[in-house]
Amino acid sequence: MSRVNVQMGMALDNMKVRNSRGAAVHEQFVMTGLNNLADMLMESLQNMQQQMQSDQKKDGDKSCNNPNKSGKGKSGKPKPGGKLSDAQKALGEQLQKMQQQKRGKPGESGKQGEQGSPKTPGSQVESSQDGQRSLNEDLAKMALMQEALRRQVEQLRKELGQEGKQGLSNGLQEVEKMMEQQEKDIVNGKITPQSIERQKQIMTRLLENEKADRKQDQEDKRESNNPGNYIPEVPENIKEAMRKKAEERESLRKIQPAFKPYYKQSVQKYLQIYSR
Repeated sequence: MSRVNVQMGMALDNMKVRNSRGAAVHEQFVMTGLNNLADMLMESLQNMQQQMQSDQKKDGDKSCNNPNKSGKGKSGKPKPGGKLSDAQKALGEQLQKMQQQKRGKPGESGKQGEQGSPKTPGSQVESSQDGQRSLNEDLAKMALMQEALRRQVEQLRKELGQEGKQGLSNGLQEVEKMMEQQEKDIVNGKITPQSIERQKQIMTRLLENEKADRKQDQEDKRESNNPGNYIPEVPENIKEAMRKKAEERESLRKIQPAFKPYYKQSVQKYLQIYSR
């Protein structure tokens, strides 16, 4: 990608001085490079989609064997954030590896020159071009992966907002911004210590968000299982029977027959028992 940018700049310089032939040469190189990059990105995207489908199938098989396993929402559908931290961690390891390769590149080339046979200028240029092409491919794949992860974070943020988890949703906005900056650095080939530090911050935010989400899901589940002050509603047929019983009891009390004391006491006891 850096070579494409250089050639594009040279094409613009030639156009400024009205050197159409020179500009056309550089433009042809730019178009070829962009076409190759598009093909490479499409291939990487297809491979990533196949890998994600394979991972989802494995996770589905595991969840069937263990239905109580976490990682699913209330509706039973897998959450998009289930593997975000793992994927971002893998990307961060690639970034660190690439930074280390850049640091050790001059020394490695020197050692190869001392140990191996001397190379001709042509072979050195060809080797350099192959190395740059491989580097551009790796950068393009990492940029594509970072973009895919950022889109998953965006989807997760929207779903959390719809579930009423505004605190978790707002916490992912900063993660999106940092991921977008990572994309720019990777596309421009600027793997700096700041990029590595930003990667650590992204990982920390993702892990904190996943932990908070699990905790809130557990609290919601505990509240749904706790009846609390819930008072069950009395069925209508029972209400009607209780009403009739109360009316009968009241009518018996209003009747004042001329009972002897013994029978009167018996009636009172009966009413007391009937009222229970």
